[in-house]
Amino acid sequence: IRFNREGDPEKILRLKQCNFGMGHLEKLYTELKECTTLKKLIIEETWIQGINVINLLSLSLHMLGNITEIRVFKKKAIIKTENVTSLIPNCATSATVRLNQCALEAENIPILSSTILRCTQLVELSLSHNVLGDSAAKYISAMILCLPALKTLDLESIKITTTGMICLAEGLQECCAIEKINLSKNEIMEEGAMVLLSALQKRRQLKSINLSHCGELSSTGARELAKVLTTFTSLEELNLGSLSLSESAIFTLAEGIQQMPSMKKLIMDSNNINAEGGLHLANALKSCSKMEEINFSHNLTDGVEKIVIILPEMKNLRKINLSQNNLGPALGVKLAEMLRYCPSIEELLIATNNLGDEAALKLAEFLPEMPFLKTVHLQSNNISLVGGTELITSLAKCQQVEEICLSENRFGDEGALALAEGLPKLKLLKKIDLKLCQISDRASKSLATGFGHCPKIEEIILSWNSLGDGGAVELSKALPQMSSLKKLDLEKNHITEHGAEKLAENLTRCRSICVVRLWKNQMSKEAEDSLQNQDSRLNFSFFD
Repeated sequence: IRFNREGDPEKILRLKQCNFGMGHLEKLYTELKECTTLKKLIIEETWIQGINVINLLSLSLHMLGNITEIRVFKKKAIIKTENVTSLIPNCATSATVRLNQCALEAENIPILSSTILRCTQLVELSLSHNVLGDSAAKYISAMILCLPALKTLDLESIKITTTGMICLAEGLQECCAIEKINLSKNEIMEEGAMVLLSALQKRRQLKSINLSHCGELSSTGARELAKVLTTFTSLEELNLGSLSLSESAIFTLAEGIQQMPSMKKLIMDSNNINAEGGLHLANALKSCSKMEEINFSHNLTDGVEKIVIILPEMKNLRKINLSQNNLGPALGVKLAEMLRYCPSIEELLIATNNLGDEAALKLAEFLPEMPFLKTVHLQSNNISLVGGTELITSLAKCQQVEEICLSENRFGDEGALALAEGLPKLKLLKKIDLKLCQISDRASKSLATGFGHCPKIEEIILSWNSLGDGGAVELSKALPQMSSLKKLDLEKNHITEHGAEKLAENLTRCRSICVVRLWKNQMSKEAEDSLQNQDSRLNFSFFD
């Protein structure tokens, strides 16, 4: 195996759905030992799951001594290498193993444990989104006891309960280097959360704790949890989403946050924060000059109002999520005015509120003043043509934007035409969601032409509109120009067999596209089956 382009610092070998199996891996690694310029190996095959993931990990560690990171997600493995050894014993270079959502089960963990113990300098271990359960906890605990350099442990959604947390705490108690811990979406409940924090209490270097969606807390338990959290004064990230914290717990937590000068990220969604709680948190946030991300979505309007008022104090804020708080037009206008003092904003998520046209017009005034804006979510905000057109025109001036979601607003064809005019300026746009925006064939030609001028576009959602065959034909003509497009969603429009055939014809020239969704259009089952046989990327089912 030889690579050209000597000046290119990153050489990549990708094997995707080419019937490459475990049996070929040893031979490949023998060849790769001589390939010193390789930086990344990517394998995408259906067998990469369960016990095969561990076999792949074990063989990789045995035969490739220069690995710095192994990452497996679903059925895809990414192995990064350097010119120095890293995972093998007695090596100073840090390394990472992430085995996420790859069908690992409890019975696989003892075998994984013996493999991981060869990685003495491991600094990050992630086993998130696997069904492991409490029986795996004792093996994970034993594993981390033998990893003295471990700084990050991610066990999100691995199905452990209070019982498993008690086992894990024994190992965590001895993790002297640990800085980041994620146990979100596990039902460890109040007792498990307290056991965890008790085990970590001596770790003053702790920088990140994620306990979101870990079960209901009593008022007393929430207050005690908050009290312990306030002792970790080096925290930079804290996620307590969906814990339904009591007012007294929020008050205690707010006092502690004032003593955390390094705090950069605070997630407090779904906590029923009221005016009193919002006021306490707002006062605390004034002292967090390094704050980069806040999430207060799914809370009460009067609580969030207090947060909105102090936004100008957070000059370094990069991401703000205030979705689903029932923010009305007046508070929406206030929010827009406050955001002008946050020049570093990259992600603005204020979906599913009731901002209306008045707030949309005010946002249109200030959005172009955000030079780093990349993501805008404004779906379902009761924005009509009056505010939508101005808002869309202003978004076209945000030339760093990569993702726009305006679905479930009523700006119709006029708004879509305004968007089409601005699309050629959005050279970095990757995703746009225009679901349920009352768009018809009248705007389709301009939209299709506009999309064709977005070289990075990967996903276009036009579902639940009124596009017919005319719209399908115009989009089909533009498809070959969109070399990065992966998904086109035309679900629940008025497209017939004729329009779908035109899409199928041009799909043959679009290798990057993975799926064109056409569920619930105006075609017979026979026509759908025939078209799907012609190109399997045409999807007529509820799921992709």
